[in-house]
Parts: sequence; structure tokens; C-alpha cells
Amino acid sequence: MRLFIRNSDRVLADLIHRRFTFALGRFDGRIHSVTVRILDVNGPRGGIDKQGRVTVRVRGDAWPIVIENIDADAAVAIDRLADRTARAVARAVRTLRDWPSRDRRLQEAW
Repeated sequence: MRLFIRNSDRVLADLIHRRFTFALGRFDGRIHSVTVRILDVNGPRGGIDKQGRVTVRVRGDAWPIVIENIDADAAVAIDRLADRTARAVARAVRTLRDWPSRDRRLQEAW
């Protein structure tokens, strides 16, 4: 699994690396790449403006998984993104794993 972090803050980059490595570690062989971007939309004005976007490429799946979140705190946004990404990847891996058996059942029914 390759993890790309698009952020200029070193503290947030370390948090992103730790959190996503932990959340997606069990899918290490199934994931091709993960790109995480955290942006401060409003800049120094404050507000609910920490926008995060995660793009995951799963091996064997043509479509990327894209998760987005907006929150007031960057650490909270990162945690939510990691949790939602882990659930989405688990669902995609389960679907890819079950796909051949589903095709076989459909062929037997015909």
C-alpha cells in the first residue's frame, strides 16, 4: 500500500500516516494506493473549514473509492476519514471476493 499525503503541516502528516496505516493495515495486500488531502478552505478566518478527501485504489477494482469530509478540527476530520475509508474498503474487498461466486450462482440458475 502506497500512502500519499498532500499537506504542508508535518504534525498533520504524521497523524494521517499513523491513522491510515492503522485503519487500512489489514488490507495492505489489496490496496494499490491511498491519497489523502487535507485543506483549510477558509484559511485564517476559521469556521468549519477543514476539508479532507481520500482516494483509494483497490487492486482488481476499476473504480477508485473517494471519501470526503468537512469538519472544524483537522484531527477529527482525519479520524472520521480513516474510519469511513476502512469501512468502504472492507465493503469493496468483500464485494470483489464474493463476485465470482455470485456469477457462478447466476450461471447455474440459467
